[in-house]
Amino acid sequence: IVVTNRYPDLRRELLAKELGCQVFLRQPFERVWIERALAQVRAPRPAAAKAPAGLPAVRLTVRTKIILPFALLAGVFALAAAYLISRYVSDSIQDRFDRQLADAAALTADWMVRAESRLLETERLVANTAGVAEALAARDSERLRALVLPLAVNAQAGSVELLDANGVGVLSLREAADAPGGYAALRDDGTPAAWEFVQTVLAGQADAQGDKFAGLADAPWGQLFYVAGPVWDADGRLVGAVLVGQTLEALARDIRSNTLAHINLYDPAGRLLASTLALEAGAGLTAETLAALPAEPAALF
Repeated sequence: IVVTNRYPDLRRELLAKELGCQVFLRQPFERVWIERALAQVRAPRPAAAKAPAGLPAVRLTVRTKIILPFALLAGVFALAAAYLISRYVSDSIQDRFDRQLADAAALTADWMVRAESRLLETERLVANTAGVAEALAARDSERLRALVLPLAVNAQAGSVELLDANGVGVLSLREAADAPGGYAALRDDGTPAAWEFVQTVLAGQADAQGDKFAGLADAPWGQLFYVAGPVWDADGRLVGAVLVGQTLEALARDIRSNTLAHINLYDPAGRLLASTLALEAGAGLTAETLAALPAEPAALF
């Protein structure tokens, strides 16, 4: 089929092409154009390409392709922000804990100095009370008890030990709830004389801070912190020594109530001596658990 027309009409030509016409001859109808049109009709027509059986399914829509990169970017940003915030919060909590621990250690050290000062004041009061030196030289236990017991009760001392110049115990006043006045009056068996800081006092030695010495005593009646000092008579002769001490449990309990921090007391070898964790029923700690605590106290005495 050769479609001819006098004037170009693209709309009709497109409609003819949809109906299968492929050759068009327009005016002028000259011989050369007619031959060319006939040649196109005679020419073999190429086989139409077969349409694909089916297009592959679209895996990702355009909307998904646009949204996915932004979603991934937002996720990475959220993870990075969460990581930075968690690090900041963790560091802030750790810094706050470290500051609180340092403050508690400073308060504990200051409280321990004040506790030692209180024991020292009581020791000086006992050693300088009128009649104590004479009674100690005469080994008059009853006289010493009458003079020293009111001082021990007033100072709430855990223990008061009076030794003669040879280190022999003359009077020991130790807290006892069932004893008259709250203190049991005993004659010591000479245990304090073996302690190094007591021997230093009985030897009449002194250092840059004076002739008073403090020490930790592991006695049969408990573990106590003592302050020891000499007793001089009117002639300046050494007639004995006075020890004023407090149990480590009482010291730890007082520190806990004043600093609101749990306290562990260790010896220089790292052995646990006392702990406020064991004093609270809610702690639920056994002796084995406390013994396993690391020897890294905030304040070591």
